[in-house]
Amino acid sequence: MSGRFQGWVEVVGADRITGWCVDTQALGTRPVLELLLRGQVVAQSQTSTDRPDVALYFKSQRLCGFGFERGPGLGDLQPGEVLVRPVGGTTALPFLEPHWAQAEALPAPAVAEDAGLVEGRLEVVSPELLSGWALDRRSPGQPAQVEIEVDGELVATVLANGYAQRFLAQVPDGRLGFCWPVPLGCWQGGMRRLAARVRGTATPLEGEPIPVYFPARMLPPPAPPPPPAALAPAAVAPPGLVSAVVLNRNGAALLEALFASMARHVPGPLEVVLVDHASTDASLAVAARWQERLGIRVEALGENRSFSASNNHGARLARGEYLLLLNNDISFTSNPLPAMLRLLAAPGVVAAGARLAEPVPDAEGVVRPVLHHDGIGFRLELGGGQGQACWLPYEVEAAGAVPGDAPGPVPAATAALLLLRRAEYLAMGGLDEGFDYGFEDVELCLRLGRQGGVVAMAREAVELHQRSATRTGPGVAVPSAAVAQATARRDQENRRHLLHAQGAWLKRRLRRAALEGEPGWREHGCRIGFMQCGGDAAQGMAGGLGWQGALLGWGEP
Repeated sequence: MSGRFQGWVEVVGADRITGWCVDTQALGTRPVLELLLRGQVVAQSQTSTDRPDVALYFKSQRLCGFGFERGPGLGDLQPGEVLVRPVGGTTALPFLEPHWAQAEALPAPAVAEDAGLVEGRLEVVSPELLSGWALDRRSPGQPAQVEIEVDGELVATVLANGYAQRFLAQVPDGRLGFCWPVPLGCWQGGMRRLAARVRGTATPLEGEPIPVYFPARMLPPPAPPPPPAALAPAAVAPPGLVSAVVLNRNGAALLEALFASMARHVPGPLEVVLVDHASTDASLAVAARWQERLGIRVEALGENRSFSASNNHGARLARGEYLLLLNNDISFTSNPLPAMLRLLAAPGVVAAGARLAEPVPDAEGVVRPVLHHDGIGFRLELGGGQGQACWLPYEVEAAGAVPGDAPGPVPAATAALLLLRRAEYLAMGGLDEGFDYGFEDVELCLRLGRQGGVVAMAREAVELHQRSATRTGPGVAVPSAAVAQATARRDQENRRHLLHAQGAWLKRRLRRAALEGEPGWREHGCRIGFMQCGGDAAQGMAGGLGWQGALLGWGEP
């Protein structure tokens, strides 16, 4: 389809007519569509369904999907009798389905015997991703097991144990989210129906399967990435005092666990600079109890400053040759410092991170450590403002972690446990104080990379990170709507600040990594493609040059 409005009518179902539409002359707006029956307008609908797949393709706002209820007047229809036309457009949207489903009375939804004890919602349904939340009150303290179905066939089971602040109103730990990346095997050029249901229930979360059109994608999967570049850590840890800077606000229980684990696993030489943000609990008493044994120096502030400002302040107070940025919600299960110090002594390495695991309940409700940090990568997401796609950071978790325990380079690592040379940290200005609790560590690592340094992961040890403790622990109030909105605005400002500071360089760096097949930065190397109408040229290139030929479609049956 060409012209101002782009879109398709994807499904003419028994109860709804659905599809998507984009105004290419106003990508930030939501088009209004008319439903015409035998030439007469019978209904209007504005696009309101989240379609990240369409938004990413057109770089438009995300609410591109539309739907019309198919009432009694739209019963026995023939092709051509009903049309969907954008208001302001001159032509109707084309139809994907070659057949028409006849309207019929829908059966009553199946109701499980435990109705009311299971609830949830699918929030993103696209060819790339299926995600949402689910709560199963039949098994208190255990995450819901969500079964994913494609065309009625069970293909995966995922746990609804992802944290989000908005879930705190429903469960104390805020863990209800689930996510299933749709595999490329589903991309077969046609309509497929996706559903998610809590195990043991008969009805999908949205009442019935959701139709999704998958473009044809017949390219073979990319070759596996090359092995990580070899680093040469020092044979022994270099001497020198390590200064750990720890920030705290009303985290007495976390400090007790941290200090006890340090005393058990992390011998000196080590000093701890505790920067306290006007705590009103027993935090200072905990510090005093461990002060002599761990060499703790307390800097008690009368206010809650930013993560960047307080870490920079602690770094200036520190006396060590090495600076360890350390969260108060870390518990050591071993001593990672020798491996991190050896790695920091490798040629070109300017910062060393460590693997972190988070205690997460499994299907039986048993809390087990699950790897949640093996460095920070970047992926293309909608988040650059006005529905624009941009490269944003994400934590590399267990599924994407590098096999084995060999150290390797990464784009960035979390400041929950990050080792640097203190003089270099101070010389470059430390953490950017334009951030407000978000992306400071990512920007610091990118800045180090721009100056030619290497950020690397020491993978020999895995430490415990109670990363949700400061959000859901005892005494942490459920955020009000106003607080949640303020947090969302703060996150948006932090994202904007990161893109302003490093966005242009990051694009160039990721491009170079794709061209060179550099591990850590890009999951796969880059492919260069040529579009050719007709199959003769493609067959000739495949036969004569050994190139790969593929049929790519966006909307063609």
